[in-house]
Amino acid sequence: MENTLYFIFEVCPNPDFLHDRKGTLAVPKTFIQAKDLTEARSKFLSLRDNYAIGGGNTTLDCGKVYDNADNLIAHISYNGRVWDNSGLEIKVDR
Repeated sequence: MENTLYFIFEVCPNPDFLHDRKGTLAVPKTFIQAKDLTEARSKFLSLRDNYAIGGGNTTLDCGKVYDNADNLIAHISYNGRVWDNSGLEIKVDR
């Protein structure tokens, strides 16, 4: 079995922008595969930029990274930083 990761990308309307696209935009929970944390971060940032979302559009699950055994291993924050389960930053190639 290939050592694959996946992360969650999910967007909700931002109540701070009720009269703007960000106030109505929603993307249902989507599972995105990546070969490693570097690729997961890159794909997350690409989705963030393609949808032109703000930090207030992300859900609590958005950016959670799991291994192929469904273990939570990291979290990608809105700004693209990657964190381990104890809240320490994981440096990834940029």
